[in-house]
Amino acid sequence: MNVTLAERTRIGLNIAFALAQPSISGGVFFRGFKTAPVPNPTALPTPIQPATYAFSIWFVILLGCLAYAIYQTLPRNRDNSLFHAIGWATAATMGLCCTWPLVARFGPVFMTVPIIFLMLATLLRALQLLMASHPRGALRWAVTAPLGLYAGWLAVAAFANTQEILTGYNIDVVANAPVPWAIGMIAGAAVVAAVGSIITHANPFFLSAIAWALAAIIAGNANDPTTQPVAIAGLVALLARPSLGTQISFCRKF
Repeated sequence: MNVTLAERTRIGLNIAFALAQPSISGGVFFRGFKTAPVPNPTALPTPIQPATYAFSIWFVILLGCLAYAIYQTLPRNRDNSLFHAIGWATAATMGLCCTWPLVARFGPVFMTVPIIFLMLATLLRALQLLMASHPRGALRWAVTAPLGLYAGWLAVAAFANTQEILTGYNIDVVANAPVPWAIGMIAGAAVVAAVGSIITHANPFFLSAIAWALAAIIAGNANDPTTQPVAIAGLVALLARPSLGTQISFCRKF
């Protein structure tokens, strides 16, 4: 099998970035999550931030990325047109993910917003190409599952990141109205979820990660009377996802 230099580069970048994602994040935030200074730190966190337990999904995502990176190196996959199509997009996503903790920790922190939205865009493009091929068998668990979970989490995290930055930089219209803006960010995430659901053919991994993130936002606000409207908005967005029956139907075709 003759693998071109471009394909070797694509394969190598996916492996390198899949390994670097947990290494960089773990190294930068070894002593806990702490960002570079922002002008208005006392206003953080905002109501859009999920309950702490939700971030454990990163363990699954990062392990899944490693599984994907290894799977694409198998001899039978090195010349697979599917990996040709999605490989550069997944490498871009993971490469951007390596820069996010560095920028968050050392600044400028506001650059985390375009970075995370670029991550989401490249990953949704990869999923669009992936789902168009109607993946089955091992592809379901080694490729579709990790990429779907990754994109679903980012669909909500990108908007949470945005509100945190706008508030931290003391943008008055946001900092002075955290609850309405949190509701607006949830609405934005719901729109992306709807578009992503179409792009990914209602991928159950994508939808499950969105549900996980929204449930954590609900949990983080349900017991505080001042932020309960955010929990209600999260619940509405959660219920507005495609029905479980649709997901089950997709799984049977998957």
